[in-house]
Amino acid sequence: MIRIVYLGKNLKTQERLKYIPGHTVKFTSTYKDAAEVCTTNLTDEHFIVFYERSVRNEDLTAITYLRKKFENLYIILITGPLSSQDRLIYQNCGINDTLDVDATITEFNKKICFIADREEILFKKQ
Repeated sequence: MIRIVYLGKNLKTQERLKYIPGHTVKFTSTYKDAAEVCTTNLTDEHFIVFYERSVRNEDLTAITYLRKKFENLYIILITGPLSSQDRLIYQNCGINDTLDVDATITEFNKKICFIADREEILFKKQ
């Protein structure tokens, strides 16, 4: 089972995520709130976290915290263009994917469907 979490403060992104078919999105503004939402005792419950890029040092702290605390996350960084160096830094701290800050509802939904269709593979314990 896939659950969707949004971590950020971008009202435009929040508005688009309200219309994702078949999913209720939990909206959070701090990584500790997101961590609380992602805490589960169910082994088959997984989370897609749409993380809105903000201040790099704060982002890295938050993403690293979430990645270390939870194995059942797929973290998508919502961002504008990234330099090669920034992309590598964000990947090294734990993001799985990126999505353009101006992505449409359809693009968000395609990303969710892609992950849901491969849930067993993406969240397989090593």
